[in-house]
Amino acid sequence: KYYLFVRQEKLKNRWDRNRIMTELIDNGIPCFNTYGGEIYLDEAFVATNLRPSHRLPVAQALGETCLQFLVPPTLTDDDLSDSFHTIANTLTRVNSP
Repeated sequence: KYYLFVRQEKLKNRWDRNRIMTELIDNGIPCFNTYGGEIYLDEAFVATNLRPSHRLPVAQALGETCLQFLVPPTLTDDDLSDSFHTIANTLTRVNSP
């Protein structure tokens, strides 16, 4: 897996992580918004004393801004190149000048 973290302040108006993800998926790039940084929110931690009293700010921010890409070993160099160009073109369009 490969993770990318979106910096909202660098995006044009009306763009956010979810819109970028939708745009990439619409262009054939499998993309997800999952990041395991806040594992303490899982049900397994509810009845334990291991859960923090409040959400950890950095973990929360990373979870809200991540894009996850799958990088299976079956991808060819051409697959990776095509994916890179699609991702780069999308990110170029959404960045503020």
